[in-house]
Amino acid sequence: MNTLKKKIIICNFAKTISSAVLTAVAINIIMENATKYALIEGLIPFALAIIIVALVDIYQYMRKKIWIILVIWKKEFRNWRGNMVNKKILIAVPTFESIKPECFKSIYGLKRPEGYDLYFDYVSGYDCAKARNQIAKNSMVGEYDYVLMVDSDIQLPRDTLVKLLECEADIALGWYYRKRTKTDQTIIFTFGKNFDDHNCITGQTMIHEVPRPIEVKCGGLGIALINVNVFSKLEYPYFKFVTYENDSILSEDLYFCNLASENSCNIKCNPQVKGNHI
Repeated sequence: MNTLKKKIIICNFAKTISSAVLTAVAINIIMENATKYALIEGLIPFALAIIIVALVDIYQYMRKKIWIILVIWKKEFRNWRGNMVNKKILIAVPTFESIKPECFKSIYGLKRPEGYDLYFDYVSGYDCAKARNQIAKNSMVGEYDYVLMVDSDIQLPRDTLVKLLECEADIALGWYYRKRTKTDQTIIFTFGKNFDDHNCITGQTMIHEVPRPIEVKCGGLGIALINVNVFSKLEYPYFKFVTYENDSILSEDLYFCNLASENSCNIKCNPQVKGNHI
């Protein structure tokens, strides 16, 4: 409720109280001085009738204003209560069989961002694309605000959620080295044409030359915080493997990033969120 409306209500309320006080004074004067001023006996009921009508008007006015005030206060209370309700983050692991103990332990130890409630789920028995699609559906049905996808062989740093939220992006990525790599390759790609080593941000670059979250073309989703609203902008399936005529393959995570970028979703990577690829 803005300040002007509050002032108007207060003024009207004061005006009504003043009318009530003046009416009460008038009743007192009439009753005390009726005999003194030798008022005609028949005028007293008439005067009382006028006063009663005035009191009824005051009552009707007050009842309407009080009702309006209660409605406004109720609305303000609901808004206040709505602002107090925490947002929800679903932490979900797509896995074909099991979750590495180190992965689960790191999820259990995550620092909860202030104002957020955390929920855990996993989807097993599917290939990675189908599992991620199911997680996306679950996040929408459950009306979550964000979904953190974590690969079953990734160990997270404790402040993962806090740091990814700082990106203020539709899709916020952590990073990690490719499994069994010996060439400093990560899973984060810059804005080149192809997803090859020339467009890959190396680990040394990420550690020593990237001081803050940066926009990227795409990356692996082993550590990925996704705003659930992103899925409503995309055509289903959100994740799928693509095999080209030359037998090259586009993985489900890179496909998703491409699809999201084409629909005006921004993607950032926070270099401070470094996972351990087990």
